[in-house]
Amino acid sequence: MISISKNTSLRLSCQFSLLRISTNLDYVDVIIGVEGEELLSGRYFAYGGWVVIGDMQSLLEEAMRQRQLSLMALDVVAYHDINDDTLNDYDRTTYRVLFCDRMPEVDFTADTFAHHFLTAASSRRIAPQASVLLGLYAAAGESLDYYIIADYVANGQAAQAVIHGQGEGIASVAIVYTLCFQLSYIRQK
Repeated sequence: MISISKNTSLRLSCQFSLLRISTNLDYVDVIIGVEGEELLSGRYFAYGGWVVIGDMQSLLEEAMRQRQLSLMALDVVAYHDINDDTLNDYDRTTYRVLFCDRMPEVDFTADTFAHHFLTAASSRRIAPQASVLLGLYAAAGESLDYYIIADYVANGQAAQAVIHGQGEGIASVAIVYTLCFQLSYIRQK
């Protein structure tokens, strides 16, 4: 028996530290890949009924950087001796991973991704004429319309700007849509 942990909801790369595989066998052969290319493969020996592969974050983030991916489908295959999905000693799963190399101070859930992804990043001070890149996650079938709410200080007073933008229709696949804004433009709104 081989069973890969099936938490396949969207995960941040910084929160993907361990890959856990349950087994009653002495060892499990594992192949980890993306886009048909192997990232890691090998034979791992079980301890206490588990095979645990650590430091997944580094492996994933490096693969995403090399391929210039913001969102990645990570394929994991685990088997015993023979890579054949018709056998009992075989399991396969695909994880969806969103690149985020800084650990946020909030717990991410599906609702967080849908409504508050941009607010999870720590705020920072930048010059009024500077530009800022904002990443917007959209699931397949979701509208690419967005709102940006910016809080700032102007002339010693707290101010807020709200911008509603129309994206390019509906996302056909899960994507990270990147917006570039100059802060002076946000203040004018």
